[in-house]
Amino acid sequence: MQSIKNFLSTKLAPKKKQQEQVQVQEQVQEQVQEQVQEQVQEQVQEQVQEQVQVQVQEQVQVQVQEQVQEQVQEQVQEQVQVQEQDSWPDPVEIKKHHTIVDLFTKEYLPPCIQEFVFSTAKRLNNAPAEFVAVSCLVSAASLIGGSAVIQPKREDTAWILIPTLWGALVGGPSVMKTPAMEAGVSLIPKIDKTENDVKRTIVVNDVTPESLAINLASNPNGIMLSRDELAGWLINLDKEERAAERAFYLQAFNGSGSFVQDRVSRDRIEVEPLIVSVLGGIQPSLLMPLLTARNEGRSNDGLFERMQLMVFPDYKPEYVDIAPDQVVQTKTKSIFSFLSTFSENNHNKRFTFNNEAHDLWREYAQKTICRAHSSEDGLIQGLLGKYPALCAKLALIFHLMSQTDHDNVIFIIDAEHVRRSILWMSLLESHYQRLMHFTSNVNIDTATNALIEKLAHLPETFNKRDLARKCWKNLGTEKDREIALERLVEHGYLRVSKVSPNNRLKTTYTIHPSFRA
Repeated sequence: MQSIKNFLSTKLAPKKKQQEQVQVQEQVQEQVQEQVQEQVQEQVQEQVQEQVQVQVQEQVQVQVQEQVQEQVQEQVQEQVQVQEQDSWPDPVEIKKHHTIVDLFTKEYLPPCIQEFVFSTAKRLNNAPAEFVAVSCLVSAASLIGGSAVIQPKREDTAWILIPTLWGALVGGPSVMKTPAMEAGVSLIPKIDKTENDVKRTIVVNDVTPESLAINLASNPNGIMLSRDELAGWLINLDKEERAAERAFYLQAFNGSGSFVQDRVSRDRIEVEPLIVSVLGGIQPSLLMPLLTARNEGRSNDGLFERMQLMVFPDYKPEYVDIAPDQVVQTKTKSIFSFLSTFSENNHNKRFTFNNEAHDLWREYAQKTICRAHSSEDGLIQGLLGKYPALCAKLALIFHLMSQTDHDNVIFIIDAEHVRRSILWMSLLESHYQRLMHFTSNVNIDTATNALIEKLAHLPETFNKRDLARKCWKNLGTEKDREIALERLVEHGYLRVSKVSPNNRLKTTYTIHPSFRA
């Protein structure tokens, strides 16, 4: 047994050793592999970290470069803006389209009312003296009415004129139109006496032809229609259903025609002739629909042309606090009191020119008729065609206002009054031209101002399509936009450039640095 054990141990011992060696080798291999893996992982981590660092560094460098570029660009832009600011002169102020009117001075008025007109205008915070003057002249005309007529020609005794006047004070709100009107109207004496139990009323306001006829019945020499705002009255007369009323006023201006009214509730009213002077204020913008209809041939029967004393003066307001000149006030009121008395005691008294006055008026009338005939503008023809008669009317009014001996009125008119009337013709024509120019260019000013206000809402450089897409008020039509762009380029608010990308011409506009967002 012992020998068998020995034999087995001798045989099995090498195998066991061998197994042990294998186990050792495996353990060693495992350890080596673990060490190698650890080394590899460390190397990989190191490489990853290096790559990440490189990427981070690259990103940092990119960011730094971008920041540097941005700063450089900002500095460049600032320098460019400074250079542009230096190269862009200040834009020129865009003024409204106003034509120049004749300067109104004391020589346009008889000496007897010069101080009243100009001192009153000054006292009304430097209101336009033209407003006060027109108010005084229309008020005087309403008092004279049919009591006096002027025969301008020597031989033609059939052509006589009743001195009716229609006056309009044109201006925006707060230009002292109403106080200036009241200054003249207040000179008309209050008539306390009554005729046939009907109180005489020279000045009326908003009335119908029927009620106006009642007033005319008690004032055979005429009355005055006074309205703070003429636009409503004129617009109503423009309506088709008011055609009869429009015809009534056309006749009343000429001092002709008649009006008859039969009512069961009252006595028959019959007025002949119709004599009505008109005075009121109006804003220029409210004249637009009336002038549009007139320019298009509608309502072109001469009603607007009868608004002959239409003035649209400059206004430079200032605060003024002075007392009325009582001496001047009393003197002026006495003139209007005389006109009222003359009207009550006379009817159709005929006045004529002396030789010098007639020659002056005839020369003016001939030149004006030739101007009207040679003009291609039908509206100007209508205006000028009525000026010789207006010149004669004003001469008559100036003459009567200048009478010093109220008990012995002179019926022959001197040349000085005709000269003064001719001055008025030039003055009134200049105001008419201003009004026509204003109404034809009001859209231009509106569009231009609208674009200036919106420049900050446009890109620094834009084109016409960019502007059209905004759909802004007062810039809705291509014409309005074109006009506004042209005016802003002309006055230095914009610079225009034309480029040809892809052989296609493109117009762009660059905004003045002071008006950019």
